Amino acid sequence: CNRSHKIQQLHFPKNELTITIDTTRIDTFSNRYFGHKLYISNTTGDTVNFNAQDSRLSLKLQARDLRGNWRDIEYLPNSWCGNSYHTIQLEPGFYFAFTIPDYQGDIQTKIRAELRVINGKNRNNENVIYSNIINGSVNPGQFWHKATYYPGSLMDPYND
Repeated sequence: CNRSHKIQQLHFPKNELTITIDTTRIDTFSNRYFGHKLYISNTTGDTVNFNAQDSRLSLKLQARDLRGNWRDIEYLPNSWCGNSYHTIQLEPGFYFAFTIPDYQGDIQTKIRAELRVINGKNRNNENVIYSNIINGSVNPGQFWHKATYYPGSLMDPYND
């Protein structure tokens, strides 16, 4: 659920839309794995709009490969259902909080989050913003292996 929270006790940079990975806050991802808190905060004076697919933001983690290039280590499945696509808003003075996995692997690397944000009124015009960079590790296969998607039911609209 992408329910936003009023910024009260957490501190975020002023007058910015930011993504922050907080490695000091250990949490549980999928009720079984260690993870970190990720915050998307809006301290600007304007409402920010995001394209969404079934309430999922266009947000994914990336890691540096052995050559130093940023590469996706997560992907978002595509939907063939037009009703899956909509926008989500984040009002000024509010934030979203998520838990992201704390990946473990043989490659010590840097990790960041990438988020697409609607620029202006045109949903097809997006800017990309990045989070702070954290130390982490990944498995080599995360750079090339796309996990198989298993539909949840006959009505599941994803076809990757």
